[in-house]
Amino acid sequence: MDSDASAFLFSSLISGWKSDHLGRLVFVRWGLLMSSVAFAAQLLAHSVPALIIVRAAVGFALGVAVAATITYAFECGANMGKYSSYGSLGWIFGAAASSMIGDIELLFPLSFLFCLLAFFISLAFQKVPTYKFSRPPNLWLVMRRD
Repeated sequence: MDSDASAFLFSSLISGWKSDHLGRLVFVRWGLLMSSVAFAAQLLAHSVPALIIVRAAVGFALGVAVAATITYAFECGANMGKYSSYGSLGWIFGAAASSMIGDIELLFPLSFLFCLLAFFISLAFQKVPTYKFSRPPNLWLVMRRD
């Protein structure tokens, strides 16, 4: 598993759990802001080891935002099937756009700008009541259920 995927998995688990206690919007906003900074930092990575570290930071930051955003959407009453479909469409559009652009020197600033735009859009999100579980979810049981 590569560095950004490992960092994404780790931060999704931790930030999703912490957002249950501290609130979703904090993690959505901070995750998007950290992601935009991490995307911009890719412009400064001029060696392979530096790029690996920065890509891990990108994965970590996106994991913070994505975990909280999914839960926030659920608590807002969003149609989760449609939400998931639009998320997949976004990944596909991003991959297609990056293959068409092809220039890394242009991709990194565009990634930064789109993530920063998402952060500014998140500032308009309203706080919603947090869904309370009768008992906390057990990570081991969730992983066993697949």
